[in-house]
Amino acid sequence: MHKLGKNNAPVQFQKDLAFYGGAFCLALAAVGAAFAVGGYAPFGDKSVAVGDGFNQYLDFFAYLKELMSGNASALYSFSKTLGGDAVAIFSYYLASPLNLLIVFFRKDQLVLFYHLLCALKMALAAAFCAVFLRKRFAGKLGYLPAGLLAIGYGLCHYNMAQCRNVMWLDGVYMLPLILLGVWTLVTRHKTTLLSVTVGLALLFNWYSGAVACLFGAMWLVLEWLLACPEKGKRVHSALRCLIQYFYGMLFGIGLSAVLFWPSVLALRRGRASVDWQSLELGLHANPLQFFLQSFTVGAADRGALGVVSLACGALAVLGCIGLFASKKVTRGQKTIFGLFAACVVLLFYWGPARFLFCLLKDVGSYWYRYSFVGSFAVVFLAAFYFAAEGKTAFHARRIALCTVGAAGVILLLHCIWPTAETVNVLVTAGFLAAAGVGLLIWEALQKHHPSWARAAAGVLVAVLCAEGAANGILTWKNYGATSAAETAGYVAQQQAQTDALKACDAGLYRVHQTDCRTYPDYHREKNLSSNYNEALAYDYWSISGFTSSTDAAQLDFFDRLGYNRTNENLCVTNTPILAADSLLGVKYYLMKTPLSCLTAVDGIAAANGRTVAENPYALPFAFTYSADASAANDAETDPFVYQNALFSQLLGETVELYKSASVVGMEQISDKEVSITVDTPEGNYILYGILNGCPVADLYADNAFQTGYQDQRAPTMIYADGGGQHRFLLHSEDGISMEDLCPDALNVANLNFCYLDVDLLAEVSQKLNARAAQQITVEDGYAACTVQGTAGENVYLSIPYDSGWTITRNGETVAPTLVGGCMISVPLAEGENQIVLRYRAPGFRTGALASAGCLVLLCAAAWLEKKRLAAKPTL
Repeated sequence: MHKLGKNNAPVQFQKDLAFYGGAFCLALAAVGAAFAVGGYAPFGDKSVAVGDGFNQYLDFFAYLKELMSGNASALYSFSKTLGGDAVAIFSYYLASPLNLLIVFFRKDQLVLFYHLLCALKMALAAAFCAVFLRKRFAGKLGYLPAGLLAIGYGLCHYNMAQCRNVMWLDGVYMLPLILLGVWTLVTRHKTTLLSVTVGLALLFNWYSGAVACLFGAMWLVLEWLLACPEKGKRVHSALRCLIQYFYGMLFGIGLSAVLFWPSVLALRRGRASVDWQSLELGLHANPLQFFLQSFTVGAADRGALGVVSLACGALAVLGCIGLFASKKVTRGQKTIFGLFAACVVLLFYWGPARFLFCLLKDVGSYWYRYSFVGSFAVVFLAAFYFAAEGKTAFHARRIALCTVGAAGVILLLHCIWPTAETVNVLVTAGFLAAAGVGLLIWEALQKHHPSWARAAAGVLVAVLCAEGAANGILTWKNYGATSAAETAGYVAQQQAQTDALKACDAGLYRVHQTDCRTYPDYHREKNLSSNYNEALAYDYWSISGFTSSTDAAQLDFFDRLGYNRTNENLCVTNTPILAADSLLGVKYYLMKTPLSCLTAVDGIAAANGRTVAENPYALPFAFTYSADASAANDAETDPFVYQNALFSQLLGETVELYKSASVVGMEQISDKEVSITVDTPEGNYILYGILNGCPVADLYADNAFQTGYQDQRAPTMIYADGGGQHRFLLHSEDGISMEDLCPDALNVANLNFCYLDVDLLAEVSQKLNARAAQQITVEDGYAACTVQGTAGENVYLSIPYDSGWTITRNGETVAPTLVGGCMISVPLAEGENQIVLRYRAPGFRTGALASAGCLVLLCAAAWLEKKRLAAKPTL
C-alpha cells in the first residue's frame, strides 16, 4: 500500500492542482461577470477605483510605470511633496509582484489594470484558501464544499469593498498560507512555511501582512487546542509551539526587513506615534443588532465604527450553523469553536481588540480594514463542519433546518433592526435557500445517479459564484463609481502637457498644480481635491503630496506658510500662494485661471482646462544668505507674518512682502449670505485672507466661485487677484451670519487679510537670484553645487532635510542648519565651497543585510528540519 500511495501521488497532485486552478478561474470569472453586469470597464465606462483608489492609487501605479522605465527612484523622490524617502511608498502601495503586470498597460489604461489587479487578487485569495482547506482537512473535506467555501472567501464582502484599497488585498490572499504555516507548525513542528509566508506577506504589503500575523497568534492557540495534546505533555507542547512560533515569525519578519525596516523608520518621521486617544475599553455597539449586517450580501458597512460585514457566501453561513448542530463534532470542539467565535466577534466590537488590529492607530476612514480575518474564520468553521460530516453526506435534515433557520433569523432581524436594505436581505435569504436546496439535491443524487449529481454540483457552483458576483455589484453600488473614459482622457492630456513642459525647459524647478484631478461628486462641485500625487504619476517636481509616509516637518512647514494641514497625511495646496511658492522654487503653475502677474508659456497646449504659466519670481534651488540674520519664529501661526520673517532672514534685511488690508464692510445679505468687502491699493497686488472660525460655506471671490470653505479638503487661504476693492461672498444653505464670522459684529479681528506686494517680491527675487550658487545639480537622492562664500554665510538649499542625507563641504561631512525647521542650510567656509548631498534611505542597507542573513539561516534551518524528519523511522 505504501508503494501504491507513492505511485498515486502524482495523480493526486494533478487533481489538487486542477482544483486550485478551478477555484482561481471560477472566482476570476465571477468577478468578470460582476464587472460585465455592473457596466464596469472593460465592459462599460464605470470604475471601481473610488475613494483612495481614485485619489491615490491610480497615480501611484503611474509612478510605478516611471520606476520601471528608469525615470524615477524607489529610494528617494523629489516628486513626493518637496522630496522624500520613497521606500515606504513602494512597500505600502507597490511591492506586490502582481503590480509588475502594469508593464503591459499604458498610463491611459490604468483603470483596466486596476480592475485586473482586483480580480487577480480575489482569485488568488480563492485559490490559496482552497490550498489551505485541502491541506488542512486532507482526506476529509470533499472538493465541492472546499471549492465553494474557497470561492466564497475570494469573493467576500471585504474584498469587494476594498477594491478601492487594492493593496490591502495582498494580506487577504496571503492569510490562508500563513495560517497553513501555523497548522504545520502545531501538527508537524515545521516552521519553514510560516516564516516564508510571513516574510512574503510583509514584503507584498506590510500593513495587511501585519494584520495577518496578529491573527496568526490567535490561530496558534486555536490549532493547539484542536490538536488536543496528551495531558502529561500539554505544557511541553505549548512551550514548544510558542518557541517555534516566535522564531518562525522572527525569521519571517527578518526576510521582509529589506522593505519593512526602512518603512518603519520612514513612518517614525510622520505617522509612527501611537494614537492612544483612539483606545476605548468598552463595546462599540450591540453585536447582535449588527448580525444581519455582517452576513448580508452587498452590505453597506462603509467602515462605520461598530458596523462590520463578514459576508463570505451562503455555504459558509450554513456550515457555521451546522457545526454547532452536528453530532459528529464533539462537545469539546464546539466549546473551543464557541470561544473562538466569541473572540472573533470581540475583534470588531471590543475597543482594545479593535485598537490592536488597527495597529494602534486611529483609522476612522475605515475602521475594519482587518475584517477579512473574520471572514476567513467563518469559512474555517464551515469547513470543519463539512469535513466532520464526510465528503458526500451532510445530513439532509440538518441542512434543511440550517437553511430555514438562517433565512428565518435574517428576515426576523431585519424586521427588528432594519440595518440593511430590504433588497439585499431578500437576495441573501434567496441564496441561502438556493445553497441549502442545492446541497440536498446533490446529496440525494450521489448514490444512485452520479452523473446527475455532477450536474447538480455544477449548478450549485454556478449559483454560488453568482452570489459572489451579486455581492460585488451590490457592494460597489454603495460606494459609487468613477468614469474609466474620463480618467483615461485626463491621464493622456496631463502626460502630454507635462512632457511638453519638460521639453520646453529642462532646468531645475518645481511645478505647482493648483487645479487637481477631482472626485466626480461633492468634491468637484465644491472645488475640493485629494489628488496630490500627480507629480509622482507624471514625473515632475511639485510641492504637493498625499501618502501614508509623510514627513511631519514638511507638513508643519507648509502649514506655517498657509497651506493648511488637514490630517497626518497631507496639506491642502490648491491655492497659489505666490511668495511661498517662489521661495520653494515653483517656476511654473498649472492653473485654469492664472494670476495676472504670471506669464503664459507659448507653445504648450492647455490640458484638462489648465494652462501653463511661468512664475518670474521663482528663487533658485541654492543661494547664499547671512548666517547672522534673525531666524523666522517657527512658532508663528500667522502665515503672513511668518513669510515676511522668512524672506527677511534670507535677504538679510527687514522686508514686508505682505501688508495688512482693511475690511471696509461686512453685510448680511440674507440669512444664507454674508459679504465681506476688502480694500487694497491700486497696483500689482494679490489679496490673501483667512477667515478664522468661519463655518462651512461656499466662498465666492469677486463673483467667481472659489471653494467650499472650511470643508475637510478646503484651503484656509483665499485670494483675489489684483489691487483695488474686492468682495467675498459666503453662502450656506444652513444659514450664516456676521456673528458666525465675528462674535462681536463690530470686531473683525477674526478676519485676517493681507495683500502681497508683487513688485517688492520681484525686487527680493532679483536680489536672491543674484546670490545663486554655480553649477547646481539636483536629482533624486543627490545634489551638488559650487558656492563662492565667506565665513558667516550659509547656502540655502530648496531641499527638505531628513536623516538620510549626508552633506559634505569640500569633502568633509558637515551638519546642516534648518530654515523654517525644514529646509537644508549649510554653513560656508572662506573661498570656494563644493557642497554635495547624498541620500541613503535610513534602514535600507541594514534591512537588506538582515533579509539576506535570515534567508541563509532559514535555508539552513529548513535543511536541518528535513534531515531530522527523514531520520525518523517510517511505520
